[in-house]
Amino acid sequence: MRVQCVLTCLLVLALPSQASVDTSQLKVLVADQLLHGAGVSVAIGDSRSNTQQFIHNETQRLVPASVTKLFTTAAALQHLGPNFKYHTGFFLDGIIDVNGTLRGNVFVKGNGDPTLGDSLFPEQHHAMRHFVDSLQYLGITELQGNIIVDDTYFGIEPFARGWAWDDLQYSYAAQVNGLNFRNNSVRVSVTCKPGKLASVDIQPDGSGMLYELKTDENSDKVHISRELNSTVITITVPESVETALVEQELISVPDASSYFLSVFSHTLDRAGIVHKGALVTASEWETTIAYEEYTQLFSYPSPPLQDIVKVVNHESHNLAADCLALTLVREKTGTCSWDSITPIFKDILSATETDFELFDGSGLSRMNSVSAQDVVRVLSNMQLGEHFQAFYSSLAAPGQGTLKYRLRDANAGEIRAKTGSMTATSCLAGYFTPASKTDNTPVPFCILMNNVSAPLSKARMLQDLMCLSLF
Repeated sequence: MRVQCVLTCLLVLALPSQASVDTSQLKVLVADQLLHGAGVSVAIGDSRSNTQQFIHNETQRLVPASVTKLFTTAAALQHLGPNFKYHTGFFLDGIIDVNGTLRGNVFVKGNGDPTLGDSLFPEQHHAMRHFVDSLQYLGITELQGNIIVDDTYFGIEPFARGWAWDDLQYSYAAQVNGLNFRNNSVRVSVTCKPGKLASVDIQPDGSGMLYELKTDENSDKVHISRELNSTVITITVPESVETALVEQELISVPDASSYFLSVFSHTLDRAGIVHKGALVTASEWETTIAYEEYTQLFSYPSPPLQDIVKVVNHESHNLAADCLALTLVREKTGTCSWDSITPIFKDILSATETDFELFDGSGLSRMNSVSAQDVVRVLSNMQLGEHFQAFYSSLAAPGQGTLKYRLRDANAGEIRAKTGSMTATSCLAGYFTPASKTDNTPVPFCILMNNVSAPLSKARMLQDLMCLSLF
């Protein structure tokens, strides 16, 4: 069986006394028949510190998939610091009278927070309810003006260059917005039972998303999809089933701001707060928004950056990674552009001599390209910085996160790593610490495989074997 792969094993910052990795097994694995016809790039150790132990096409640039997140989270920790927080502001351009009536417009100012309403951040899961509770705490029982969401913090196209158009309907490729909620996605649950009509549940309530139900006499599976720019989810179910069938899918929404407004309005209604105005996005609001003239009702913070970074790397959270990348661009330049990610990252990571090129922060773009040597240098530099522990602890251990079913036989030492995968691409990067070494300094590694023609499970097997050969 043949697999076109690109393997990038990066193991960095080993002291001279540590530079004794047996590379004979690596040489065999790199030459494995599964890699016949594939591009392979491997680098172990850093040539700048004379710890380089193994190289193979180490300067070849390849698609890194979610290994891109290592660049993003490293840059975020370096520039913003582990305690950085996003803040979503609620403002009023009028007054609250003695009867609890808010006379004026409410403005919700987004600052790119990717955590609001997301269950991967437990304290944020009920953010919408917290917003309404805060209004009630202020004694507000009625809103007579409009609710305007300001989503202009990034002010760019919601998708980066190189994203696959057929990914955009799914949660992992949700649009990036200045005001995000619940990963800009809904959870669709479909239940089919013998002799009964299929039941459909879309969460959260009040999302504004609709569905159409179709049957297919030739299928025994449930298929859930959405056309681009449509608020209608198409659900195709078998014409009949002999046993119960349950299917769930996370589907992205076509307009993140309208989604936020719809759920916010629904939550207000359920709380008994009357709203008599309109729901408006910033693009529809024709009057200049002047926050310096308004009253701030309250501000809602995100978790600290070190917690966001852990979810990004541990669970491979695409939306959060892209928001972090664009936040760095905005913080550094005052404006926002996907095309500014590469120069900003190179500046923050002191990597101007490297040759990588990134078009997003998540790794969804097929246009991203990095070399084994590039990744080695970034990982090596992080070990020398003050935020290394936060960075290191954000990576999954075997049996956890995206490594849940991988490297669980690594009993000879410790591994922390970030995975990356997309069609025909599989990657792995992080640090290993051999238990046999007297010095417990983690050694960075990375494996990138592109153009894999065999099942990706075979590529992951090779990656795991390469890692285990290092102990």
